[in-house]
Amino acid sequence: MSRPGYCQVAELPPPYLDQFTAGGNSQFSGQFLPAQAPNNARLLAVLFGLMYFLPVVYLLWSGLLAWYSRAPWLSRVVDDLSGSWGKQLVALLLGAVMVAGLAWMLRMAWLAWCRFHTWQAIQHSTAGQQGAHGLLLNADHLVFRHGDYFDDHTVGWLPKVAIHKVEITTVRQWFPKRSFHIPVVRILYHDGEQIKAMILKERFGLSAQAMGAMIERWLATDQNQQPNVD
Repeated sequence: MSRPGYCQVAELPPPYLDQFTAGGNSQFSGQFLPAQAPNNARLLAVLFGLMYFLPVVYLLWSGLLAWYSRAPWLSRVVDDLSGSWGKQLVALLLGAVMVAGLAWMLRMAWLAWCRFHTWQAIQHSTAGQQGAHGLLLNADHLVFRHGDYFDDHTVGWLPKVAIHKVEITTVRQWFPKRSFHIPVVRILYHDGEQIKAMILKERFGLSAQAMGAMIERWLATDQNQQPNVD
């Protein structure tokens, strides 16, 4: 079993792995909030994907075309680099930066596709599929899975007895050319002798304040299981 906290889908404990893979609300006991895609989410995912993917295609195509046609400027660059170790080293560094940049852009395009595919499934889910993404609070655990792959983590779980504190705070969300502070639920939990934090954004149809209050009520239903942390 994986450690409590953020994880991959395949690392969820077995009961939740089956439920959050196959879906189906009838399998869940306790409170379950299905994940909800933001308005215009699919359109924005497509735009982000094209914004990252098309420049990569253009640069790769231009480079291959220049190589195939033996462009004069390419020959001049090769001749200029052949006589200087310093220039060759600079060229290698610039090439490494370009390759890393192209790989990063391809990764962002892939994340945009994953976001589009998942939110498409969420918005067109059937009764047998809609349980695959959401927030579950049952007698023993808090488990979540959402579909925004631009977040650092899309899946996580916590034992109820490990949760120390629930609070409402803000985090900075970066957008092109600017950033915003958005409200989130911050859950402090015990992992061995350490206290770590899990962040829940407004992915499940509730505001951060309403979601935090719901989790507080859920914790209060069986306070005798809570460890003495003070």
